Amino acid sequence: MILTLANSDKIIIKDGIPVEFNIKNDEDEFIRLDEPEFWENYTSINAIQINTEGESIIEFFDKTQRAPTQSEIDIILNKYNEVKEARDAQEAADLQAFHNSWERVRIDRDHAISLTDKYLLNDYVITAENLTAIQNYRTALRDLPETYSSEEPINIQFDENQNVNLSGNRIITKPVF
Repeated sequence: MILTLANSDKIIIKDGIPVEFNIKNDEDEFIRLDEPEFWENYTSINAIQINTEGESIIEFFDKTQRAPTQSEIDIILNKYNEVKEARDAQEAADLQAFHNSWERVRIDRDHAISLTDKYLLNDYVITAENLTAIQNYRTALRDLPETYSSEEPINIQFDENQNVNLSGNRIITKPVF
């Protein structure tokens, strides 16, 4: 295992997988995710490199160095695991929330509509019947959020053919010709 703590970047990296303690918010400002007490223990340390297969070293800002103790290694590893698990749980919750959002439905809907844009071009050869079918499909897609606003968005799914299903039942079928 290789474990690196980079104080100036507020990051711990384990086997190439980083966990940042500072992130940018929507206003492009850095915010601290972790309690400051953790980093206060490392104010004189520039970086710590831990290699369980070789040499481990603490590099101080004054350019001096020493080997880390097992206790120091354990603290850093535990903090990495704690923050990584919290981040992973938050990402999973955010992803679940996105899948159950009207924003996701609109993104899927807009993509499905864009795949039919070619049929509306003046020089695209299409029968009047097929053009009507495409127009009706596009209208049904556009009306989807309003028509099914009482449903949970997670229940509205687009399949690989851009048909729309509600709780496993087809509600909008893309015309095929």
